[in-house]
Amino acid sequence: MPRQDLNRRSVLYGTAVIGAASLLARSRHAPTIGEAEGTVPWGTNVTTGTGEGGSAGSSPAPGDGSAAALPPPAGPGRAAAGPEGTGTFTNGLTGRVGATLSPAALGARTWSEAARKFDARVGRPMAASASRMFFSGVTLGSSADLVRAFVETGTSAVMSFRPSRIHSTTEIATLKRTIRECQNAGLKIDAICLWHEPNDITKKVVPFRTGAEYIDYVRYYGPAVVEMGVPLAYIPVVLTTAGALQDSYFPGTTWRGKPLVTHIYPDFYCMSQYVQGVRMDASVRLADAYGLRLGLGEFGQTNSHSRPSNSDFAAYMRYLRGVYAGRENRGSCIYWFGGSLGDPHRAGYDELGTFYEALTA
Repeated sequence: MPRQDLNRRSVLYGTAVIGAASLLARSRHAPTIGEAEGTVPWGTNVTTGTGEGGSAGSSPAPGDGSAAALPPPAGPGRAAAGPEGTGTFTNGLTGRVGATLSPAALGARTWSEAARKFDARVGRPMAASASRMFFSGVTLGSSADLVRAFVETGTSAVMSFRPSRIHSTTEIATLKRTIRECQNAGLKIDAICLWHEPNDITKKVVPFRTGAEYIDYVRYYGPAVVEMGVPLAYIPVVLTTAGALQDSYFPGTTWRGKPLVTHIYPDFYCMSQYVQGVRMDASVRLADAYGLRLGLGEFGQTNSHSRPSNSDFAAYMRYLRGVYAGRENRGSCIYWFGGSLGDPHRAGYDELGTFYEALTA
């Protein structure tokens, strides 16, 4: 299966999309209400954590990536830290409908500006509600700016860390320190994944050659995450409907009598999977069999070099509504907009708005 375009790579490693390269891009999309002035053209059905005096449209302040550069815990307009791991909607359902964005693809200089533009186009607070956050290791590095922006907006994060595959107590200590920094800063953490898409055997370099290798990896590092009061997630890529690899790489819900994985966020795209006849049966089966919260780590137009037709994307979104709408034990579902091929365009934004309403109304 073809992998994600180059824009995704810049998000995966240190969120470089918020850096200088994004200054060069400018969107051709005509501004709608809320894009330029930062108004919020949606209701208040989802609790994003921002108060009346919140700063959902503000840009992050400069920082050096250290713990001291992060904001202090909870204050006016900031979300309090806490391992709730779920969103709360007025209908009592759990999970959020979010979006992971490339500022460059939206002609924005910062994540906050990109979130404002995207949410104005979809007419709902998707990017402001939840987003993925990727790390190539176990430290914040330059992503401290992004943490700050999420805190200011009240955005929940599904975080992906990659501790060393050589088991290390030093890595455990560093991972726990990073999680603590984020919690102290007021970041709302939906869940943490250890090495997303571990079952993707189509990669040139396969990090875990067998499911047993990945299971041992999560059993080693995972308890440290759970001890911090944060839900542990499994994020497989959907390769086949039967999903034998999803099953064989699943780490389980307990290890040595203690909790382990509680959330599953499969990555499932329209062009690369749905249009090819692949469905999410294995992910749903795992969630139902083990009582996991079922979300979507990445959903969207494509993770290859071509995009679907409007009719194919509409059918894909109808399928996702059928899987997730009304599902009580649900995790966050996060759209991927990592480059020009991920742009929903007008019809796609309408589909996303319908999906948002179906899951939160």
